[in-house]
Amino acid sequence: MACDSEGKSVFRPTSYPRMDFDPSVPASMRRKCMVNNQFLSDVTFDVGPSHQKIFAHKILLVTASEYFYGMFSGNFAETRQTEVRLESVDAQLFLTILRYIYCGTDAIVLNVANLRDIYSYSHRFMLNELNNEVCTFLERRVENEGPLQVLIDNRFFDFPSIDDNCLQIICKNPLYFFNIETFLEIDKVSLDLIMCAQQINCTDDQLLAAFDIWNGRNHFSEEEAKEMKEKILNCKRSYNCTKLHLFGGMIFTMESEDEALRFYIQSDSDIELYGIGVHIKSISKVVEIHMTIEDDMGAEITSDMFEYENKLTNTVGVADLFFEKTVLYTHCAYKISLRTMPCCEMLMLLDPYVCHDSIRLNFTHSNGSNRYMQGLAYIFCEECPPTVPGL
Repeated sequence: MACDSEGKSVFRPTSYPRMDFDPSVPASMRRKCMVNNQFLSDVTFDVGPSHQKIFAHKILLVTASEYFYGMFSGNFAETRQTEVRLESVDAQLFLTILRYIYCGTDAIVLNVANLRDIYSYSHRFMLNELNNEVCTFLERRVENEGPLQVLIDNRFFDFPSIDDNCLQIICKNPLYFFNIETFLEIDKVSLDLIMCAQQINCTDDQLLAAFDIWNGRNHFSEEEAKEMKEKILNCKRSYNCTKLHLFGGMIFTMESEDEALRFYIQSDSDIELYGIGVHIKSISKVVEIHMTIEDDMGAEITSDMFEYENKLTNTVGVADLFFEKTVLYTHCAYKISLRTMPCCEMLMLLDPYVCHDSIRLNFTHSNGSNRYMQGLAYIFCEECPPTVPGL
């Protein structure tokens, strides 16, 4: 039989006219050995420029592939022929396709090196189930290689579900992905998908800044750059997380280092924090906001500086401040400190609280009371997904 030491079909057909049935051999192995086997073959493929002869069995081909079903059951000339010419086909890849048809996914090994070729042939021969296996392989790569790289690779395959999966991860924590080298390597189509996402956890200004960094490496034309910036600014999007409003009585006061927002996580699960909304009242057109988040031991978890374009100089505005995902652990205490330059009036909350079915925060002042807190409008957050045992 035409099998090597691992049971895979070798290129040359078997020298035996028939296959002896051995009940001790698993059925899957017997089917594998029928690949390129002349025994009971009713069609021969003349493959590639070298005219390699590969034997096959129509009944297996037509039940696995719409392409072969049409070829051998319709009104095509091949229906009655016992030899079919496949001119622009690689013989070894065609054998891989036959192994899949005869034996399923156990007979082939998908990897980064062969993925494009196998997909091209599975698409050509209309093997929808094998296309699904390619899609599943890409899904597994997201965790190992990151969503940016898989998003880039998916431009060849164009699986909508892969784009959706990658974008969901990227748009949850975009500021992290904007800061890694792979972001500068993405193609224009992938960039457009990210920049025009309907839900993403960052502001338009942060998207424009990320585009400018990408464009510094990839050099859009002036017209293309202008078009992309207009798409970013004109896109009606929302944030990809929960906008958790803070409620309480309100007063205005000049900012004070003693009025940091202190809170304790009472939720049963950890919280992913993506940003905060801060009430601002200032006559300055641009306000620098310095933010620091510390744990109850005073250790800094994250800090950032934001430039807020204050378009409402005569009234109160809310600055949406987004940063890289920060995990806040259940049953732990934290402090958010804010400082503005120039110094401006800051909204203070009296007895702040939030309303949510499962995210529970207990706000306390440094002296143990929960009277006045530095005024946040809302918190952008999400409950951490549960950990799957064994992963």
